[in-house]
Amino acid sequence: MSELTFPNLDTKEILQILIELSIPCTEEDLKKPTMHKMLQIYEKFTELLLGSTRNLAVPDFSTLLETPDLQQDSIALMGFYRQLLKIVTQAGVENFSLRDLLTPSVKRVRYILSAIINFCKFREDKMQIYEQCSEQAEALANQKVSLQAKLDDLTEKVNSYKYDMAYYRASRVAETPMVEKKREVVSLLTADLRELKKIQTNIGGEIDALKLEKSQLTEKMNNNTFLITNLKQECARLQSRIITNPEKLKLAIDDMIASVKIEKANVAASEKKSRELQVRIETMDSVEAVNVSNWQDIENCCDLLLEAEQERKKKRDEQARYQKDAESLQRKQEELRELTMREQQLLRQLESANSKIVRLEQHHSQRESANEQKFIKLKEEYEEVVRQHQSSVAKAQENENQAAEYEEKTETYQNTVECEINSLNLHYNNLILGIEAFQNTIQASKI
Repeated sequence: MSELTFPNLDTKEILQILIELSIPCTEEDLKKPTMHKMLQIYEKFTELLLGSTRNLAVPDFSTLLETPDLQQDSIALMGFYRQLLKIVTQAGVENFSLRDLLTPSVKRVRYILSAIINFCKFREDKMQIYEQCSEQAEALANQKVSLQAKLDDLTEKVNSYKYDMAYYRASRVAETPMVEKKREVVSLLTADLRELKKIQTNIGGEIDALKLEKSQLTEKMNNNTFLITNLKQECARLQSRIITNPEKLKLAIDDMIASVKIEKANVAASEKKSRELQVRIETMDSVEAVNVSNWQDIENCCDLLLEAEQERKKKRDEQARYQKDAESLQRKQEELRELTMREQQLLRQLESANSKIVRLEQHHSQRESANEQKFIKLKEEYEEVVRQHQSSVAKAQENENQAAEYEEKTETYQNTVECEINSLNLHYNNLILGIEAFQNTIQASKI
């Protein structure tokens, strides 16, 4: 608390201070004060302390007055008096009146100027602190405005995030049935996929069975082909031994029959001749001499007879062999026809099995492709739903974290602003207490 340096000043001290303040004044003016001179001195003090002159103290009311020429000076004087009253009252002169301005006295002028000079001294002593406090107050006010703007911004963001969170929760609640429906669809499609996998496994077993049957039929067909080849070779071998031309065969047989008949005739003639010779031999048993030529004829006949018997036997053997070969050829041809029919039947079965396998493979491939596409589509939809859910959860978590951070920052800013406001209030209260103490000191010195 600052003490009053000059409670009461004498005329010389007042005059010296007025000269230092560049206020024109003489000792005569202080000893014999006039209204005009005191108005000039007081106007300098108002200009020094308040920054305004007597002409600027009152607005222009000339348009509102009936006689502005007569009333303008009075209005200006009253406006200046109000401003001067503020200064004098703050300086500690509570009984200042218009009389002190219109009819000043030496004692009152000295008292009022001493109070004003003491106030100026006090103001000069406290101006640095006041300016610092004013700068701090202005900075704190600006900071308060900035912090208030930030607080409003953060509050708006928090409200926006709260709105977003409410909207997200509402959207999440609204999307819950759709998500559950998607999950049910995914479950149903998963069950369908499992069922299709089972069908695929069964079809694979059928395909394996058909492939096994195909291999068995192929093996049978190969065996039949090998058998047919052997039969064809056997037929070719037998064909070479068979006379393909019946006319030639008949001619050969007729020739052989004619030869046999001739041989039979020869044999009959030989037999007849032999019997005759036998008779002659029997009749000539007693004959001692035998003709050599007769014996030679007999031997020739015997040889011819033996040769005829051999030809006859050969003919019977050839006929039997021909009959046997013809029967064997007929059997082989029947077997060949049966094998050909069996081969055609097996080929038809093989072709049917192949076409069935192709159809099954195509159907299986189509089903598998459709199932894969369906599964891929469902997987993509499920991944999209999961991705959206994760993104929403992450966004919600981020919004909650930001909201918590903004709330924490808001609370911190509020605490800082409150502390600074409290500090400003404390400085302001201290300043008020200093002014009150100064006024009390002036009042005490006056008493």
